[in-house]
Amino acid sequence: RDWHNLFAWAKETIKDKKLKVLIDKAYFDLVAIEKEIASRHYHHAFEGGYILHVSEMLEVAFGLYKTCFYKHLDWDVIIATILLHDIGKIGAYKKTNEGYEYSYEAKNLDHLNMSFARFSVLAEEVKFSGKLATHIGHGILSHHGRKEWGSPVEPKTPEAWFVHLTDMISSRCTNFRSNEEQPKERK
Repeated sequence: RDWHNLFAWAKETIKDKKLKVLIDKAYFDLVAIEKEIASRHYHHAFEGGYILHVSEMLEVAFGLYKTCFYKHLDWDVIIATILLHDIGKIGAYKKTNEGYEYSYEAKNLDHLNMSFARFSVLAEEVKFSGKLATHIGHGILSHHGRKEWGSPVEPKTPEAWFVHLTDMISSRCTNFRSNEEQPKERK
């Protein structure tokens, strides 16, 4: 499945109309977003890495959504949080001759805070508020899972845990794949 099909599935899955508008505003420039990296060194650190990371998370969510085990979760929260959890990374890296550098904002604010701030601005623009907005904001701020890993809060809802774990699956499995692709030194 390609990114555009996943994005269409994600938007179809979301029931809240204002939330769909918010997602459209966040992803208005797909051509530019498709070129973004997800990090400088850690995971998906290549052009197109941002979209691949979000796509992997959506694929995991889609696979689990089809089972009967997780139908009780709030899928508006899960899908929207997956789409928005790293939205602060868009524009946070500047390409140089040596690779990528953090923007001034990214150096000083970190992507979790930037993602939450971007979500808050978009929510205000479309008049999206209430418990659903709070749950998505919580999912964005807690997606690293632990304070020592950079989250200002730890997951407190099953949906926040779900997003954190899909983020871990995508980032960790990509790290292993990247490491395995490196030539191994033989003794």
